[in-house]
Amino acid sequence: MAEMEWNEVWRLPFAGDLEELPFKDDKVCVVGVFGKSQVGYGTKSATINTILDREVFPLHWPDGTGLQTQNEAYIEAFYDKPKNVIYLHLVSVFDTSMLVSLCGSLDQNLPYTDVHKFWRDQEFQHARGLMFLFHVCHILVVLHPTCAFDMTYGQLLRTVDNVRVKMLPILQDVIRDAPVGTEWKSAGRSCTPRLLFVFQKSCLPTEPDSHLEPGKSKGPKHSPKKRLQHRIEDQIYRVFRKSRLLTNQSKDCLFTVPPNQTFVYIQSREGPVDSINTLLTNLHQSCAMGKETEAPSSRSYQMSRRANQSALNNPPTILLPSKPNAEDSLFGFLWQHIDLVLSGKGFDDSVGRNPQPSHFELPSCKTWLTVCNMLYELLLTDTGQHAKVQACLDSMGSSLDVETKFSDSRCSKVLPLASSAYQNSLPSHYTSKVHNNQLAQAMKVFKQHARGPAYEHYVVQLQEDCEKFWANGRQLCEERSLTGQHCVHPFHTLPKPGQPADPEPSDSQAVPCMPHNSRVRSLCACNCGRKQAQRDDPFDVKAANYDFFHLMEEKCCSSLEHIAFPVFQRQPQGSPSEEAASMPEEEAPPTPQPEVSITGDTEPSKRKDSVLSSATTTASGGLSLALSLEKTAQLVRQPSVTESLPGMLHSDCPPGILPKFSSWELVSLGPAGQYYPSLGLEQPGFIHGSNFLLAWDIPIHIERPQQGDQAWPAPGESQAGRRSIPHGGKPRRGAKDSDSFVRVYLGYEYECARGHRFLCSGPDKVMKASNTGAVKETAMKLLSMDMPLYFPCPCPSRGAKPHLGQLMRVFITTPDPPVQIQLHPRLQPGPPPCPTFYPQDEDIPLPPSRLWVLRLPFVYVGEAGVIAPPRDSQPLLSCKVLKGLLKATILEEGE
Repeated sequence: MAEMEWNEVWRLPFAGDLEELPFKDDKVCVVGVFGKSQVGYGTKSATINTILDREVFPLHWPDGTGLQTQNEAYIEAFYDKPKNVIYLHLVSVFDTSMLVSLCGSLDQNLPYTDVHKFWRDQEFQHARGLMFLFHVCHILVVLHPTCAFDMTYGQLLRTVDNVRVKMLPILQDVIRDAPVGTEWKSAGRSCTPRLLFVFQKSCLPTEPDSHLEPGKSKGPKHSPKKRLQHRIEDQIYRVFRKSRLLTNQSKDCLFTVPPNQTFVYIQSREGPVDSINTLLTNLHQSCAMGKETEAPSSRSYQMSRRANQSALNNPPTILLPSKPNAEDSLFGFLWQHIDLVLSGKGFDDSVGRNPQPSHFELPSCKTWLTVCNMLYELLLTDTGQHAKVQACLDSMGSSLDVETKFSDSRCSKVLPLASSAYQNSLPSHYTSKVHNNQLAQAMKVFKQHARGPAYEHYVVQLQEDCEKFWANGRQLCEERSLTGQHCVHPFHTLPKPGQPADPEPSDSQAVPCMPHNSRVRSLCACNCGRKQAQRDDPFDVKAANYDFFHLMEEKCCSSLEHIAFPVFQRQPQGSPSEEAASMPEEEAPPTPQPEVSITGDTEPSKRKDSVLSSATTTASGGLSLALSLEKTAQLVRQPSVTESLPGMLHSDCPPGILPKFSSWELVSLGPAGQYYPSLGLEQPGFIHGSNFLLAWDIPIHIERPQQGDQAWPAPGESQAGRRSIPHGGKPRRGAKDSDSFVRVYLGYEYECARGHRFLCSGPDKVMKASNTGAVKETAMKLLSMDMPLYFPCPCPSRGAKPHLGQLMRVFITTPDPPVQIQLHPRLQPGPPPCPTFYPQDEDIPLPPSRLWVLRLPFVYVGEAGVIAPPRDSQPLLSCKVLKGLLKATILEEGE
């Protein structure tokens, strides 16, 4: 900076060597310029260049030309050595060029709060620049594009004044070692600066003074322009006096205005400078300069000095507008105040009866640059900022942000109303769905009344308040039962296995410990169907399909005959299976085939198999069959002893993995003769006339005996082999004498949540028998068609929607040999791609001459979760029991 030519503009802070300045001892007057520029090409730089009578400051056009920094405010400086005046120009967001640049760099997707913060920071930088100018300048010039006083300056300058008073001790400490006088160190600045106003556009329609011929009288004493200036001066003075910015003692004020001098100037030209017209006009005047006569000798000293200086190698630029009369020029208006500073008199602007003189010091260039750099680092830089300075600047920012103040006040008043709307009509405990609905209602109320940039902040606060209110002992357990019902307990934890429930938490335990409960109970029968009891709404598949029936079995079904389904059983270490697995492959014993364990006295019969009978004809055939069976046994995956299913067995489960418990149950009520077709099932809960099983006649073929000794049976020989028609069965019409029949009774029992039970005779019909117990239907539909898993219960319902009954049991009576009945249950509780559920992979052979009950699961849980019953829009057969539930096999008499 020391080698910089001083006819150029530089930016603060000064970075050169102060000792090498050639004019470091010159006494200087500092003039600061700030304000707002015109829309278009009438920048503040053009006005300053008019004062200097040459193009010094770069013109900041709206397209960004000449703009050095586009994202923050800065201060341009120029030293006019012939006049000993330093000009400071504050470029901020109120300049059109910087405003256009900031708008171009602003992200279009920013929310309203961020946009407001962005512009608030720009205005804050402008205020910090003003704080700096009021501490380093002797004269401050406010440029405004119109001739109407901007009332926002009152709030801005009052905020700067309040912060200046707060920061005065810090300023005194900063310039303590500066080479300045005692009064400067005490006041923090060289003097109380004067504030002048320049309005760049006149609101007068015409200006008669410009059209008067030379030598003629000007008419009235004061022209309209002068009267307008006086009116604006009176208005500004009254506003500043009312806002306490101006007092009788000028030394205590942020700035002063001269009581006996003009401090408002209105430029003569109207509107922005048009570049083309200005070029043509100035070109014409430049060509006519030689014809101009010498200036009259009556000109003032200031005007003569200005004319002489302008003639020294600085001809007027053609970009400057034409100059008016020298007496009424902008430079003449400003020079009368500069002359008081350079003469050393200073400003004595105190009024009243006992005016106190204000301090004044005319610094040298070196001294001023030293203090300027100190104050610039303190006020305009953010690095190493003092805590007290930062607090003062923060208070200035909050004082300037009037919109945020209003928004805070408005939102703080609306916040209790929104909270009351959330708490209106709330139960003692509620779920997140109710919480979200109430929160949406509160947000609606808040949105109707809240305004401003603080809206989003208070929205977050409203959400936090509502969350705290809900979590403060009003949060309901969010767990749903397998039937879709919410738990009615407050937020709680589940007791561990063997741990008792603790509904009342202790001081150390803030959350109660208890099992889930929806307070929904249903009437359900046990495995065999002989007893009914109330059951709680289940929350897990084990409680739904195993625990309740296991408790009921201890009261009713424990003494009955059971057929157990395969479940997961963890093998202890050192078991025979592990020892067999550790043996070499050639010494490993053959893998046993899985067998069905039957509790009872009846022996299972062997199945008629043509493959096995043909395999006994030749030894070679038997050897090949044995090899094939051994190979097949090696390919079959055995049940895992280390991994189990978390839920139920279905078609999507990996092979060889069994559940920890069985959701199915197969029990025997006793001999088949316990069922009387004329009485039906004598169990509780059945709707009248719907407790009769349907008959299934199975034909068997018996060869007629040969004529001779074997034509008649020996005394005491059993006749059972000729015809076997148990349980009152009779042969069909048209049957041959060699055909006999056995009768099997079958029934699909449905049960609703109210405990009503009924049997169906087909996929779309409820069983209905006559008063005498006569049933016309047979079991052919049950065997040949898919049966629905859910069916409307015929019991009366209070609402329009009937109760839905669920298939819970299948009753089967098995005949005597030679007929073997096998179970093959397959259920699809939902539309595709729902998996198929079953108790085990293999068919289940049923012992003969027994009344069996197959109890089905209460709920169905797949890989994706609980499979719900069909909705109103879904057909009932979308959840079904696949046909082929029963299979009949005729055995050989000798087997």
